[in-house]
Amino acid sequence: MKILFVCTENTCRSPMAEVCAKEWLREHGFVDVHVESAGIRATPGQPASEFARELCAPHLDNHQSKILDEKLVRESDYIFGMSDRHVAFVHRMFGPVLPKTYYLSFTENISDPYGKPKSAYQETYDVISWNVTLQLTQIFHL
Repeated sequence: MKILFVCTENTCRSPMAEVCAKEWLREHGFVDVHVESAGIRATPGQPASEFARELCAPHLDNHQSKILDEKLVRESDYIFGMSDRHVAFVHRMFGPVLPKTYYLSFTENISDPYGKPKSAYQETYDVISWNVTLQLTQIFHL
């Protein structure tokens, strides 16, 4: 199984979601699940933002952003967008994958903390972590 998280630049939200998912999967003994993240407007090779790296240390120390492409989408079993904009982009660009594309949050767009203080990153991380837990619990029927 492969899970993909999508945001805009792949430097804040989706990498944090990737880390949260990997930690949850490890804690629950799911070793055969592959998790990645990508951005709809990413510049390939960019590091995670400073505060994202701090919050997820050391997991994002070597992160390099990647752009969302057809191969990533095609190979993924679940695709989670951080906002309606990301989900709409996936639907518009890769229409046949509609049944496997979801909002990460059941109730809200997950705001982009880029350029904001560390407290905004912490709030975003907490929202992401909570929603990753909810989604994975549902996927794996726990």
